[in-house]
Amino acid sequence: MALDAPFDWNRSLPYLTKQEHDLEVATLLDDIKTGLAVSLLARDYAPGGTKWIKQLERFLDLKFPLSRDDRVKFVQVLYEVVVNPNVDPPIIERYAECCAKLLAKEDLLPTDALELDWQPMWNVMKTAILPKQRERSAGSNPQHIGAVVKMIKEARRYFPPSATVPILSTILPYFTQHNIFTVLLVQGSLALFLPTHTVPTAPKELLNEEGGLKCAFFWVPTVLDMMKLTPSLPQGASLELLSRLAKDQVGKPDLVGWTKEDVAFLLTATLREMELPVGTGQAGASAGAGGVLAGMMGGRGGGSGLGGSMFGDRNDQFESLARLLVNLIYPSRTITPASTASPSTPLSSSGGSVAELDVLDSLKTLLQSIESYYHPSNGGKWSRGLNKFLHFLAREFLARWRRERLPCTTPGHLRLTRDIRDEFTTIIKAPALLAIFGKDSTAVNEASSALKCLAWLAPNVILPPLLELLSSSISSTEATQRVIAAIDVLSHIAPAFVSRSNFPRGAKYLLELLDITLPGLDINDPRKSTATLRFITHVALYVPFADATKASPLPKHSPTEAPQKVSLVEGETEGDFMLVDVETRTAATSNETHSDGDSDAQDDLARESTTGFEDWVVKFLDRAFQMLDNLPQNFHASTRYNSEDNVLQLLVYAIEVVFGQLSPDLHCIALERVYRFARERTIVNATKQIGVIASLTGLGWGAENVLDKFLPTTAEMIQSELESGAGSQWATSEEPRQSDITLHWWQSIAHHLVQNVGPAILRHRTLLDQLMDQTIRESVSARAYQWSAKLLRHTILSLTGTYPNEVYSLNPNEWNDANFASLRWGATYKPSEVEVNWHTPSQDELAWAKELIKKWSSLALGKLTEMMAQTKDTVATKAFGQEFVKWIVVLRNVIQGVAFVQSQSVLKESSEGGYSGHTSSLSGNHVLNDAEIDSLFSEFGVVLHKVAEWTKSARPDDVECGKAIIKAIRVYVSDRGMYRTKYFNIRKGWRYQKDALKAAGHRWEYPRYIYVMRLYLQHLNRLRVNGLFMPLTETSKTLVDDLVDLSLTRYPDIRNEAFGALLACVRTFPSRKYHVLPKLFEALKRVKNEDTEEMSDRVKGALNLINTSSFRRVYTRDWEFRKDFTLGLIHLQHIEKPQIQDLIRKVFVEFTVETSDLSIRIPVLSENTIKKVRALASTDVAPTVTIASNKVVEKENRNLRAVTELGNELIQNIRDPQLHWRFHSMAVAFLELQFRDDSPLQLNAVKLCFEGVTSEVEAIRGASLPAMTRILYLLKKRSEIEENGFSISREVTTEIGSIELQSSDWTASYLSSEKSRTSSYFSDKTRSGWYCWPRALKVYKYSDVSPPPAWPYFDPSSNDSLEYLATAFADSSFWTKFASFISQEVTGRDGFAVAAGFNVSTAKFFKSTFEIFEDRFVGAVRPTIAEFAANYQDKNKQRAAAEMLGGLVRGSKHWSSHSLDAMWSWVGPLVQQTLQNCTVESTIYWDSFLRYVLNNRDPKRVQPILNFVLSWRLDANSQSFFTESKKLYILKTVLNTVNWRLREISLPAIQSIVSAVAHPYKQVRDALGTVMNELLQLRWSVSEPSPVLLLKRNLRETNSGPIVDSDVAQIVKNLLAQLDGWRTTALGQRSKGHVGPTDYGNAAKTVLNWQLQSLVGMRVAGTYPYVSEMLPQLFLAQDFDDQDLQILATVTLSSFGRLPQPPWLVTDVLAFLINQISSSESWHVRSRTLPLLQVVFFQNLFLLTEEQKRNTLQAVSALLTDSQLEVRQLASVTLSGMLRLSSVSTVSAFECTFATTLSTTKGKGSKSTISPAALVLRHSAVLGLSAIVQAFPYGVPDFVPDILVKLANTIGDPAPIGPTSKKALSNFKRTHHDTWHEDVEKFTPEQLDVLSDFFVGENYYA
Repeated sequence: MALDAPFDWNRSLPYLTKQEHDLEVATLLDDIKTGLAVSLLARDYAPGGTKWIKQLERFLDLKFPLSRDDRVKFVQVLYEVVVNPNVDPPIIERYAECCAKLLAKEDLLPTDALELDWQPMWNVMKTAILPKQRERSAGSNPQHIGAVVKMIKEARRYFPPSATVPILSTILPYFTQHNIFTVLLVQGSLALFLPTHTVPTAPKELLNEEGGLKCAFFWVPTVLDMMKLTPSLPQGASLELLSRLAKDQVGKPDLVGWTKEDVAFLLTATLREMELPVGTGQAGASAGAGGVLAGMMGGRGGGSGLGGSMFGDRNDQFESLARLLVNLIYPSRTITPASTASPSTPLSSSGGSVAELDVLDSLKTLLQSIESYYHPSNGGKWSRGLNKFLHFLAREFLARWRRERLPCTTPGHLRLTRDIRDEFTTIIKAPALLAIFGKDSTAVNEASSALKCLAWLAPNVILPPLLELLSSSISSTEATQRVIAAIDVLSHIAPAFVSRSNFPRGAKYLLELLDITLPGLDINDPRKSTATLRFITHVALYVPFADATKASPLPKHSPTEAPQKVSLVEGETEGDFMLVDVETRTAATSNETHSDGDSDAQDDLARESTTGFEDWVVKFLDRAFQMLDNLPQNFHASTRYNSEDNVLQLLVYAIEVVFGQLSPDLHCIALERVYRFARERTIVNATKQIGVIASLTGLGWGAENVLDKFLPTTAEMIQSELESGAGSQWATSEEPRQSDITLHWWQSIAHHLVQNVGPAILRHRTLLDQLMDQTIRESVSARAYQWSAKLLRHTILSLTGTYPNEVYSLNPNEWNDANFASLRWGATYKPSEVEVNWHTPSQDELAWAKELIKKWSSLALGKLTEMMAQTKDTVATKAFGQEFVKWIVVLRNVIQGVAFVQSQSVLKESSEGGYSGHTSSLSGNHVLNDAEIDSLFSEFGVVLHKVAEWTKSARPDDVECGKAIIKAIRVYVSDRGMYRTKYFNIRKGWRYQKDALKAAGHRWEYPRYIYVMRLYLQHLNRLRVNGLFMPLTETSKTLVDDLVDLSLTRYPDIRNEAFGALLACVRTFPSRKYHVLPKLFEALKRVKNEDTEEMSDRVKGALNLINTSSFRRVYTRDWEFRKDFTLGLIHLQHIEKPQIQDLIRKVFVEFTVETSDLSIRIPVLSENTIKKVRALASTDVAPTVTIASNKVVEKENRNLRAVTELGNELIQNIRDPQLHWRFHSMAVAFLELQFRDDSPLQLNAVKLCFEGVTSEVEAIRGASLPAMTRILYLLKKRSEIEENGFSISREVTTEIGSIELQSSDWTASYLSSEKSRTSSYFSDKTRSGWYCWPRALKVYKYSDVSPPPAWPYFDPSSNDSLEYLATAFADSSFWTKFASFISQEVTGRDGFAVAAGFNVSTAKFFKSTFEIFEDRFVGAVRPTIAEFAANYQDKNKQRAAAEMLGGLVRGSKHWSSHSLDAMWSWVGPLVQQTLQNCTVESTIYWDSFLRYVLNNRDPKRVQPILNFVLSWRLDANSQSFFTESKKLYILKTVLNTVNWRLREISLPAIQSIVSAVAHPYKQVRDALGTVMNELLQLRWSVSEPSPVLLLKRNLRETNSGPIVDSDVAQIVKNLLAQLDGWRTTALGQRSKGHVGPTDYGNAAKTVLNWQLQSLVGMRVAGTYPYVSEMLPQLFLAQDFDDQDLQILATVTLSSFGRLPQPPWLVTDVLAFLINQISSSESWHVRSRTLPLLQVVFFQNLFLLTEEQKRNTLQAVSALLTDSQLEVRQLASVTLSGMLRLSSVSTVSAFECTFATTLSTTKGKGSKSTISPAALVLRHSAVLGLSAIVQAFPYGVPDFVPDILVKLANTIGDPAPIGPTSKKALSNFKRTHHDTWHEDVEKFTPEQLDVLSDFFVGENYYA
């Protein structure tokens, strides 16, 4: 919440001395350290440890000082708990959040003060992002791991330099381009873990011969290489890493070694991320598969899950790009990498070659190239991203500019200069001014934010034209959208342009802008009103509304501020020194300062402008009152929030800020205006608003005037209304009577007027006493007595409260000087400079407050006691109930007043349990040290309990009474210290305003209002914390129990009210949750005996409470409560009501989602951690630890007992034949959650789950199957962890350390290994090795254990379960029955059959079975599998066979060789036969089967299947397209799943595919193209032997690319030659009239499908070697007479334009395209090539050399003389786009050429008098000149006016010359319509005279 600064906010509070402050800090800190130490030493991580973690967080929130040593100790202790592998996930989350908060501020904990180990954090992350299939992990709840991610982001600064290489070595081997998840995983993990703040320690293998490095951050080339390998996937994480590196090393760029090629690649990636539509008819590039996956993981557009925190979303990408580019801008634009420096020391910037980065020029080119997309008419889905990019650029530049204006580590010669700043501002200005009038409000907001940054960065450059534009847009535009956008921009830039120090000329604009925006206040136009009010508010926060002309004038040439100390910042460029204010750290270049004369003139202008404030304030209030008048009739008729609510809130806030800035004379005028409105009008819909507005008039030191003005009239009007009978009849507060409206109008004014008015209220004591007495006693209607009670409460709080008296924009002494106030517009302060005028209660105020409290509390208590003693008949009347409620309301308001100011003695109560710390509260607002009031407060609780009990018995049906007592209890129990909602509402508004006023680098530049409110929030926060520290009294406990009872009543209104109150109470006293939950569970259990309507209502209330997050966190994290919850839910089976059943289902689902494995035994800390924990405590805590440890041991015993009892109860319930099937399945699911690896499995539970697998009820089978799978998994796991257990896995697993992985040909030999399974190593993690092999590779080797064990996996403690399952599985009837069930149709909730997919749960069950028992039961299940597999027509049996067989094959991982040979002897032929005969419906199941058995399995494990699939050949004579396409479909699945591991055996498959390219069936051809792409993509891999060698390779090489496969290259070459032959034959057939399919057409479609699949996929590296050879075929296909082929070729060409291309490929492609348009004889080919050329030119703009750009422009301009008109016109459009991206000299050269051509050709005349050649030549000149004009659609360069004149002179030329000129002039007029008032200045009168006939319209001569 607080501003990031070591400022002690507590010392600025009025009631705290330094001694008191130091004492409370020391006491609280000692409590936290001791309490946390005791809890951790006793292993009481929760709730004991979490209690002190919360206390520590509150300590930090209160901004108490924490020494560096203490901070380090806390971090070390919390870190050890987080990385402890045995700690429960909820505890990890809580400790990680606090640890992140401690690490968040680097200035408070420098990097040299702490060192953290990265490896334990990676272990925690790995369990979440790479969990084992059958294990639950923290990743199931993103919140848990999200906290760890946040902690790692803060902790990586403290990783040692030596950590970098291990991080890279651990993470890089996971990278493979064949798996989207691993790409994102590696990028995200590297971005998360790699430190960038310090130079890493380089391994010796990376050093060159001289012992140096190419760059100190040696991992940068590898990160760039991975980005190049997967350019189609989201790059957010990598960009974030690089941008962070650029920022951290901005002063030492030589350490990174940035190159021009790097910048070009990053800018190209920027263009690609923008997804802009380029070219004729082109759509923007889609996100593709990568974008979809990233979105699912919280990536692009993702949410707040694990993916969002690790991988970043699309907005983060633009932010990272902007940060990266801005931090690569340097004055010299040169970086000098040193290649000979030692890796252990910073690299020297001297010596070496110079790399020209030119980032600023490149950025200019980038924004010029996309400028047209910022125009409102060109908006689209890209607009938000483009505008965010603009905003982030401006923000990051401003932040860096301001950092470098202060002392920093960046050398002077590398800092930004004024010239760079001005150039950058000019670059951003043009697109930003276009974007502010867009149609997307979010995009417009981003553009406005960019302009706000520029307004602070270079105000003299940006503000004058911007303010003129906005002023004219608001004044003269009728388009509402444009007006709203203009006002919104004004609200953003208001602080910058009203600031006298930033923009002195802003004074002349202010009054005009305030006046012209006032009409925007219209309740019927919420958007415009919102923008206007935001603008007014932002102005009023900085500008005092005072008439400065009434003060004596200042002497000329006198400084307006105190002299400042200045120093010269070292390192500024020549002739540009910097003056820095040492105190305020503001800076200005010497040549930007104003002369004294200019300063005096601006001061005079500012003073004179203040005379208009009086008129404006009056008009503003009139518009505000008009908005109240125009409120809809049904406003506030419903409780639903609407747009008017938001507008009125902003209106009230604007009035508050304006009144807070009024001078005394203006305040009197404004007060009179408000008073007249209140007196003359009564608006029923604005009753609440008028009260708030009236109270706001008292801000500042005008409270006395306001009370004197309003209170007598208010009392008079209320008395008059009461005498007239108003409020004397019952009416609800929601529907008041018409006769009461005036009463309520003035009551609203009354109770608002007395808020925070200080001692001024004492003058009206008698009047207020009388008013309260009369209104409370005489009021009958609900609103009347409620607001009367509010008057009482607000009076008490005003008398006793601590609050600021004023919120002026200047300190009081400055405010009183009208001259000074006018010259300090836009003043900002440091926190220490703010002087706050506080109200603290005087003795007179306290005396009156005590009198009010005693009087009204005694009266209310007496009335309630008296009324409860009435007879039954009296009590039953309606009037009695209304009167009773009134006095409850009065009592509640008294309690609310007293709760804030009660004496501290009430707080000092004993606390139960072990170490509880000190009980004294923080100093705050406890000012009533009155024993009588303390006694009364205690009595309040007693009476409230009596009232609650009496209400339940005497008036159980009185809903209003029930709600009233609930509200009173809520206030008494939870509103201790302050209203919780008040604090959070004020904080929310403060944060919003602070963020709105914040600009990058303005760390302390806020108006005084922000600081005053921050100090007030600090005071409120202390009160809130006092309430949280307060012990719970017995009375409060009783009242919470009353709320529980009321939450379970039959009336929904009462239940809902009690529901909210109870949650508020348990938030204040969290320990009470442990007492409330048993009552709720008891309510569930009583249903079995009392199934009544009343009981059903109780169940609803209990379930709704149980399902809240507050209570759910208890029973999901505590075994005892989990037991009660589970059994309570099971007991509800007798209730059949649908509403309750839905609630039960919802509660159950929420429970299963949030439940994680809980420890029964509390984990123990290591000895090293224990030492760190003991260092926390300052005293000996051993005795306290012993007591707490005993309690933890008791908790462990209770946990064990609860687990045992719950298991037995669940088993007993499941055995009950009367249990409903729905609850049976639920009970089984609960039972599954009981199974743990640290306790033996119960035989009874195993039997139940086994029996459930073959239950007749589908739901029971569905719950039992996963439970049975988990049982089998736990049997395996326990065999590995039990001391006396046996696991076959341990015998066959080996860590390879002896295999020599340094050999470069090891990968090829490994992949091509043909050894038998008994002698081969198997690596099941197929992702490892594609990019590099890890340091140690986990592999398996088949090893027959001799003699074979009794059981492959044996757990002695679970032997009875193992024996039972062995007997049961041996029975073939079980498999038959089970198979018959899983082959049944799946029934949906509506009772109809639904399509069933491959059930992984079934497959996992079979896998676990055959893993545990190996092949012992294969004989029992084999007949069933064979029978089902042979039934090809029954899709459900096929599905069941696939599931069973998949589990069998995957479960054979550790079988002996003999068993495997036996299995494959029948499984191999069975799979082969089934794949050959499966039908259309069942193919999908066998496809899933293949994916399941091949995923993460070494290909050699499933050789029989692979051999068959890869040897499958297409039959050219087949008459069934399905049979042939099925072969390819299955082959594609195999390739997709195994991918690159098939590299060495895939060549025959490629040859087979190529031989069938001319297949006659379309479905087959489509599949052929897809499979061909898969085969070619897996034919290469990087496969460096180690991560270090990979780093070395990437340091050496500049570009990654596939090694051209000579075998495949020859195959492709032969294919293209064959394709040419087929084409020749086909053309001959076409010439003879043949119209049917041809071999060329079929083959070309296959080849194009291959190309299309490669272009749109995420893998592109395997495509690059063949692009140049395939590109000509695309154009040839477009010219062939086959419509389908032409369409496919067009689509493929369109996709080709968006293909990310390396530089070497760009050269080849560009050369081919230029040759196409230059030499092709077909004009169709030329016209089709131009759009593609335009896209390639744009997408690869930064990869092109100047020569390539020049050649392209010349080739395109040559087409302007093409004989075909269509080609000429398209060439003009293409040339226009390219010229937009060219230098001014290039454009001028073309302009000269076209102008010369135009002047040398014949002019006007008939067409017949011009030769065709001359006509074409003259037309080419006109087209060229038109292209130049169109290249600058929103600007007017110096050469454009002359070109327009030349075009105007050709209007009379014959077609097509004349129409072309007309079109060019028309387009110019259209695109310059909005800026013509500026553009007209570029034309001479003579030019305007020539163009006047064409530019007709008032817009040009307004």
